[in-house]
Amino acid sequence: MARNPLRGAMAKMLTCRTCGRDFGSFRRTCRRAYCRRCTAKANKEIARTLRVACKECGKTFSAKARTVRYCSDACRSASARRRDSEYKRRRMADPEKRALMLARTRVAAAARRARERGDEPTRAGRDVKSLKRNAKAAEPRACALCGRDFAPYG
Repeated sequence: MARNPLRGAMAKMLTCRTCGRDFGSFRRTCRRAYCRRCTAKANKEIARTLRVACKECGKTFSAKARTVRYCSDACRSASARRRDSEYKRRRMADPEKRALMLARTRVAAAARRARERGDEPTRAGRDVKSLKRNAKAAEPRACALCGRDFAPYG
């Protein structure tokens, strides 16, 4: 003898959100909102719109692709600024990298001042003789900051 699922249980009547038909549910904790005919259609529509959390502010938003990370241009630029400052903070924490960065800044500032005074010609204005002279000077040299030998280039 087959068991009757309706035996001893009352069907809870619900209304479908899509078509408006009444349907019965026999589960005690039923959270269904659609009848059997509309369930597949509703699942397709729900799956089509992705709900993604913004990586910067945490707000959820709908997206067309899973690769979208930020809810707006403001969050995207704020995240880029934050990542840049984190990178600089970590880089400046290393004493060796800090010394190299500061030395490069000093050299660039000195070159800029020399160009403004007109002492040093620009890279485009150098003649062929000076380039050949510089090519011969590619012998290993000692770094003024750390003392290691290196081969200059460029």
